[in-house]
Amino acid sequence: MNFPKANEIKGRDLSLTRRVSQSSETVIQSVTHAVARYARKRADSSRRKPKHCACPYLMRRGRFFYFRKRLPKTLTNLQTNSFLCFSLRTDLPHDAVMRAARLLAVYEQKEIEIVDMLKTTTLAPADAKALLTEALRAELARILIEQQSMGNMSDEDVDVRIEKLEAENKKLRRAARTEDWAGVQALLKQANGMISLSLPDPLSPDLGRQATSLKRRINDVESDVIEGDDVQSASRALLNDHGIEDFDNFVQEPVLLSQAWAQTRANYPTKSMQGNINALERLTLEFFGDIPVPAISKERQKEFFAWEARLPRTQGRSHGKNRFNKDGKKILKATEISTADAHDLLVTEEIRERDDISIAEKRAILADNLIPRRTMTTIKRDRDGLNRMFKSAKDLGIEPPEALSYKEVEWHIAAQAPNDELYVRVTKPKIRMPWTEERLASFLTSPIFTGCASEHRRSKRGPMIIRDATYWVPLVVLTIGSRIEEILLLKRSDIRYRNGHYCFALGTGPEQPGKTEESKRVVPVPQLLLDLGFMDWFHSLREEHGVLLFPEAARRTTSGDVTSAFGKHLRRILDRLDLGDFDEDFYAMRKTLSSRLNSALVSDGQRQAIAGHTRAELLTRKEAGKKRSPKTGDAMPRGLTQAQRFRQIMDDLETFRTYCGGVVPVGHRNTWLHFYATCLTYFPNAGDIEAQITNMAAIATPGLKPNDVRATIRQALDKASRPTSHCVWKDGRYSYKGSTIAEKLGISAQLARDLGLRQVVPVEERKHRKAVTERARQAAQGAATRDEYLAENNASRTKPWLALGIGRTKYYELKKADSLPELATA
Repeated sequence: MNFPKANEIKGRDLSLTRRVSQSSETVIQSVTHAVARYARKRADSSRRKPKHCACPYLMRRGRFFYFRKRLPKTLTNLQTNSFLCFSLRTDLPHDAVMRAARLLAVYEQKEIEIVDMLKTTTLAPADAKALLTEALRAELARILIEQQSMGNMSDEDVDVRIEKLEAENKKLRRAARTEDWAGVQALLKQANGMISLSLPDPLSPDLGRQATSLKRRINDVESDVIEGDDVQSASRALLNDHGIEDFDNFVQEPVLLSQAWAQTRANYPTKSMQGNINALERLTLEFFGDIPVPAISKERQKEFFAWEARLPRTQGRSHGKNRFNKDGKKILKATEISTADAHDLLVTEEIRERDDISIAEKRAILADNLIPRRTMTTIKRDRDGLNRMFKSAKDLGIEPPEALSYKEVEWHIAAQAPNDELYVRVTKPKIRMPWTEERLASFLTSPIFTGCASEHRRSKRGPMIIRDATYWVPLVVLTIGSRIEEILLLKRSDIRYRNGHYCFALGTGPEQPGKTEESKRVVPVPQLLLDLGFMDWFHSLREEHGVLLFPEAARRTTSGDVTSAFGKHLRRILDRLDLGDFDEDFYAMRKTLSSRLNSALVSDGQRQAIAGHTRAELLTRKEAGKKRSPKTGDAMPRGLTQAQRFRQIMDDLETFRTYCGGVVPVGHRNTWLHFYATCLTYFPNAGDIEAQITNMAAIATPGLKPNDVRATIRQALDKASRPTSHCVWKDGRYSYKGSTIAEKLGISAQLARDLGLRQVVPVEERKHRKAVTERARQAAQGAATRDEYLAENNASRTKPWLALGIGRTKYYELKKADSLPELATA
């Protein structure tokens, strides 16, 4: 990114016009004085370029200047000696001073806001309850231990001890009148040391009164125990008020977070789960500390997920570990967050000062240059991991807290967005898409397949064609769409000859557990590989080649993760070939085959069987074989495939657009275009979806932001590339009820009836049409109308049995036997 120089923004020195505030947490020198001091030093110095810039928080590494500032203790999660350090992307001293001044001015303002907020914050009710409960537990545990030695106390010692407790209670009552909470500070600090809350200083009156009352009642319990009562009996009333039933479990040492994670690892021993558990454990221990599990209330969970949402997407990759350095360095997540925040702050402020572009252009530039943060999908996965830990903690004999729901997590993270028109939260989720024909052609004609310079220079053209894992594995994945790990771990014995064809036996060995039962399968070797000489290469392998088909791929890793190691190796080659792409990566080759098979009208069951997924079950009619009655014109269509249903939805959308004069009303344009794109994803031969959506957006939704149109196209292309099935919840496409679409577009029941819409109708109109259809069906089967029925069955009102002089029961018995007198017909 080419940043505008600081001295070119509005033609003025921002550090001389913006007031630089001071924080009580750090010692910050004035930026204005720093710039002046730097200018004087430049004037008095010789022509020799100084090694370091004479300005606070600036340092030079090589050519470029860096901003380096110690973070206050409050902002570094109680970690000292943490620094904010990142490049200012300039080698000009004057520009570096100006950029540092602008960044420091904004940073100080944000720092003061955060520090003041942490100082003046009040505990949430759930956190206050957790703090007081921990204080109660610690004091009762202490009294229980001291109870063993109280029998050896003399009467004089007992009296003295009780008098001290009574005097302390009197002192606490007097202090409460003047809101002096010094007497309970030690109690709360001791409890806070266990659960690691941000204890407000000074204490709020509400928390101070609760703590004072608790301390006095604990002193009363201790006095009763000194006089000979049992701790459990003396504290029963106090425990009941706090909702605690089991005294023995309550006074035991609490289950800490590290213990709960250890139990979680024992409950979920698979390798894939262990990695997720370990990563989330490191996050939670850094944020919460090793606190008791019940102390993680919903409010603290919200704070954790809001903090996690600020994590850079590339967090954890700056450890410096490689084959030469096994130890690396440990970088706190809080430090990575602070560095990313400072970078985004500098970028945002520089873009904000530009007057030559609009707000939309500023947001577009920011979207390309801000640091991507953790995606909502990853946050939800961590929410599941936290809930998994809570359930495992229950095995340790405690009542864990309740985990937040997905909606609560989403709403809280969305609520953290500042009221800033330039605010953009960049996440950059990976949406793997099939390779385009152009990229496939470039890849298949690259030096990997046509001739390279050497084994270690695969991206450079030369006379050598090296047939190894780098050559064969991408071709195998492209032609059979199997999982990459299955191909990399193939043994030589997995190449078999069956029914006149050479085949791959995938996932059949005990050392290769598949994800599903269908992953163990036998797939014929594609003709393309046979034409390229795969079997000739296979038969030419020598005995020293080893048991694996591609041993060089397995040797790239020491951890056993062959897929990641080979993926990194191939990604480096693709980057040198200018074929590197974030979404169309090596792993997307598997989706490429599925997309090609879908275009060739290969059935879903065959595609699933080739890829190793569970075959989709066919849906059957519940009332197959029943004679269906004729339907009226307004009847709701039934028995439609998904493609047929969304074809009718598209027709309804077009009818609604025509009714609106050809242009969708403002406020519904983005929604209408999304539904239109969703319909296209269900058509097997939709054609160029991107062009269709673009053209329709220009016609039906003029004025819609280009970013919104591109986002709609990206979603549609992703959904359309997925394999289709009869189960909408399996193929991953969007699926909407017609009533939902009608509600989003504001289509009333009367409007749907007037326009003759078939699918996009509200719930009440759907019920009306079903009722009309049902009445027509009953009439066709000879059913009487309501009036006809009442005319024939009005005996309850006329009571003819009274005229006959018999009872009601006898009347119906005679009527059933058809032996009633003629009078009964009246």
